[in-house]
Amino acid sequence: MKKILIVDDEPDLLQMVSIVLNFDNFETFTAGSKDKALAILQQVIPDLIILDVNLSGYDGRDFCKELKSSTAFKHIPIQLYSADSQKLADFELCNADGVIGKPFEIAQLTATVKSLVTARFN
Repeated sequence: MKKILIVDDEPDLLQMVSIVLNFDNFETFTAGSKDKALAILQQVIPDLIILDVNLSGYDGRDFCKELKSSTAFKHIPIQLYSADSQKLADFELCNADGVIGKPFEIAQLTATVKSLVTARFN
C-alpha cells in the first residue's frame, strides 16, 4: 500500500483529503504543521507528500525546497496545493513535482496523486 503524507493546517481539509485517499487504497499520514510533518518523516518515508502552500506561520514552498535539498527526502514527489494560483505558478522554483489548485474536484486530486506515485515507480 502506497503511503502519502498530507500537510495542511486546515483540519477539515486534512481529514477530507485523507478519507478520499484512504478510500482509494492509500495509507495516509496527516500533519497540521511543518514540525509535525518532520516528526512523521522520521518514522515513515512516504511515496508522496501533498503540501499546502499556506501553512500557519510558514510557506509550504520553502518547506518543499528544504525537503528537496535533503538527501533523505529529495526522492519523494511533492504535490503543492493552494487556493492562491499565483503561489502555484512558480512551483518549479521549489522543485515541486506537481500542483493542484483549491478548490479541486476529488477526481482531479486522485488522478494527480496516482500519476505522481506511478511516475515514481516507473
